[in-house]
Amino acid sequence: MDAELVALAGAGANTMVALMATEVWEDVKRAIAALHHRHPGHAAAAGIELEEARNDVVAARERGDIHTEAAVTAHLHGRLSRLMEQDPQAEEAISGLVERHAPRVHAAKAARQAVK
Repeated sequence: MDAELVALAGAGANTMVALMATEVWEDVKRAIAALHHRHPGHAAAAGIELEEARNDVVAARERGDIHTEAAVTAHLHGRLSRLMEQDPQAEEAISGLVERHAPRVHAAKAARQAVK
C-alpha cells in the first residue's frame, strides 16, 4: 500500500474516533459500514463492530484512558487500509468522509482539550 493510502486510512481512523461521541456518529458509522457492500452481511457486522469501538472510546474518555482510544484508532486504521486494498472505490468514500467532517473533527478535539 502506498504512503498516500496509509495516510488516508490514518486520517479516516482519526476522523471516526474523533466523531464517536458527536451528533454525526450514526451517519459516519453508516457510511463506513456501507463500504462493506461487496460482502453481504459484512455491513451489519461492521456496524456492530463500530458501535462496540464507540462504546470503548466513550468509556475510555470518561476514565481519561488515552491508551484505549489510541488502540481503537490503530485498529480502525488497519481496517480502513484493508478495505481500501480490497475495494478501490472505498478510497474516494473515505477521502470524502475525512474532508466533509474535518471542521467537526477539529471542533470535537478542541472541546475535549478544553475539558482537560
